Amino acid sequence: MDEEAVAKLKEEEKALHDELKAKRDALKKKIERIKLVAEYGEEAVAKIEAAQADFAKKEK
Repeated sequence: MDEEAVAKLKEEEKALHDELKAKRDALKKKIERIKLVAEYGEEAVAKIEAAQADFAKKEK
């Protein structure tokens, strides 16, 4: 068994897994935003997001 080839395949598998996780996380965030917009409206969600961004800046 070629250990270099196996190591390369494992690296590729990890990269694909990481990419899939990032896409899944982004999709979950979009779904949560859609739920908030459906419940509170676009304007309220925009205000919430602005407040969260402002808070994040103050935390740094």
